[in-house]
Amino acid sequence: MFFYGLGFSDQQRDIYSCSAIHADCVNGVPASFSDERIKDNVVYLESQNCLSCCNSLSPSIYLRTDTDEIRSGLIAQSVKASLEQHSIPTNPIIGSKMGSVDPGDLETPPSPPEELMTLS
Repeated sequence: MFFYGLGFSDQQRDIYSCSAIHADCVNGVPASFSDERIKDNVVYLESQNCLSCCNSLSPSIYLRTDTDEIRSGLIAQSVKASLEQHSIPTNPIIGSKMGSVDPGDLETPPSPPEELMTLS
């Protein structure tokens, strides 16, 4: 399965359709193992509840301030809220890693690293 995004930008911040989603925005890759033989303690989720959760998500186009790129995807805080609203476990979907909110520039140093929410 391949995913295609909603837009990309050039230096003028114009947004065009039919661009690819960055790989770090996609959960899983075609080479991910999904074989039942390597899974244990499987707990099935109610499919209607999962569908309702997915339908409540709001895909968006946004400027990544740390990379100065326009991207398309989901906001981790919104995904977490939707999972909690539908009583779906947030672990292992929601994670965190250290990063700077403000990358700085030649004249200003980056902000100190802090824990940022991730979709894993």
